[in-house]
Amino acid sequence: MSNKLKPRPEFILGPQGNAQKGAYTGGFDHALITKPLSFSMSGIKQALGHKSWFFIGIGSEDFFVSCAIADVGYAGNAFITVVDLKNGKTLKDVSFIGMPKLNLHVNDYPGEGARAFFKRPGSKIEIQRVKGSSFYQVDLNLMGFKLSATLETSGAPDTLAVIGGQNEHQFAFTQKSNLLSVKGEMKLGKKKWDLENALGSIDYSSGIYPRIIHWYWGFAQGRLPDGRGIGFNLAKGNNLGGQLENVLWIKDKMYALTEADFIFEKKNLMSEWKMKTADGLIDLRFTPKGIHQEHKDLKIVKSEFSQVIGVFDGMIKDPETKEIFQISGLPGIGEDQYIKW
Repeated sequence: MSNKLKPRPEFILGPQGNAQKGAYTGGFDHALITKPLSFSMSGIKQALGHKSWFFIGIGSEDFFVSCAIADVGYAGNAFITVVDLKNGKTLKDVSFIGMPKLNLHVNDYPGEGARAFFKRPGSKIEIQRVKGSSFYQVDLNLMGFKLSATLETSGAPDTLAVIGGQNEHQFAFTQKSNLLSVKGEMKLGKKKWDLENALGSIDYSSGIYPRIIHWYWGFAQGRLPDGRGIGFNLAKGNNLGGQLENVLWIKDKMYALTEADFIFEKKNLMSEWKMKTADGLIDLRFTPKGIHQEHKDLKIVKSEFSQVIGVFDGMIKDPETKEIFQISGLPGIGEDQYIKW
């Protein structure tokens, strides 16, 4: 198998409205579907099925910040989780329900022009990248916690763009950037953190999803002892099974990976996980340090969402040079998500 990804097409949809499915190197600035999809779907179904979300991760060997804003059309939610990786302590974990167009929104721009926000009196989450700029501005302010940071794309490895879906009758687009340099400050009460040594990540997704979907996600970002950045994205269950999303970033390069396997105890998510790929390039243990969970059952709508924050240890192999890295304390995420929406 080749570990090289093809450059992205000019547009997400082809001239006949067909999604140009595949995994590509290079991000899109605009993800709006302006043409009708090639498969048969009424405008109402297309509108009801459309969902989008924006995730940012900021982390170092000491802490990890996870933040997401999701717009599912008729409702929305946002959350922030901050975990002390050294002491295994959750410093902040809050979530909100919002109303799209009123106090919550994710726009159609994953790159330049991106904007996602949640606002209510006393609380603000805002992610934005002004057109013409190379960085994302992230501002979080809620309940004694503040974070203001820039995530710089210049000098970072290639962005992953995946055009997929669960089957030929669905469409999904996701774009992921990793190993972004960070500048800024985080405050919790009287304690302050300088974010200069942290790394950042962006995960934007938008598409027409099935009524019921279940996926696993693994993600990491950090540095090797010699200072090189290293990170990965693993998925199973989403976007034609998830394999399209599986990539490894080393310094300024991105490589495709094969199928990922997730081994963990569903009834005890804070016990050790294992994640590995069929090509043997990743074989890791994941030790949880904190968790964010949301369980909602409104009969028509149901969500079982668990995002675990922790550290990875084990082996990662460079597919190009065949160099083997012994990983220790690499910050990241393990996720188990079931949604009926």
